[in-house]
Amino acid sequence: MTELLVVGAYAPELVGLPDGTVAAAIGIGAVDAAAGMGMALAKMGPARVVLIGTCGVICGAAVGDVVVIERAVAVNGAPGVEIPDVVALSADGDEEMVARVAARGHARAVAACTPGVTVDDRVARAFAVGAGVKVMVEHMECFAVYRACALAGVPVVALLAVANRIGTGAREEWRRNAQTAEAAAVAAVRKLFHDP
Repeated sequence: MTELLVVGAYAPELVGLPDGTVAAAIGIGAVDAAAGMGMALAKMGPARVVLIGTCGVICGAAVGDVVVIERAVAVNGAPGVEIPDVVALSADGDEEMVARVAARGHARAVAACTPGVTVDDRVARAFAVGAGVKVMVEHMECFAVYRACALAGVPVVALLAVANRIGTGAREEWRRNAQTAEAAAVAAVRKLFHDP
């Protein structure tokens, strides 16, 4: 059994973790991340999981901030699609792990888990107005990871570094800031779980 498994959507998000860290790149996007997380859980049997990576900010945080995700919500952007009540659309991070991270100065946030990156300012404004929480970010894989861990009974938390604002220019801003944000998320994991 692995005590701690650190996962990211793709390998660059895991660069700089301490030697000996058990880590896995699980896949980009909700479908690949769910499948990859399921395989990692089955293969490695971790006691705890930490997801790291980058995100876009909807409200309440700034580029460069590292936030801890207390709840991940699946967002369906397709008009006219009705999702049956039996389908899970939200999953919580492990409260003990979330609280531990928040106590080190990282804001609690809700992740809106979208199929892609929001690049329309009208949609971005609607997200912000409807957020109903202090801090909200956009991330493609968090719900998939949280849901897979919930089904497996494995505690999970996500530390995401804000690389961009959602809306027009989000992709370009992410490209400019991704490396720095990825390094910030890794540094947060090092401090929290390796150098307590």
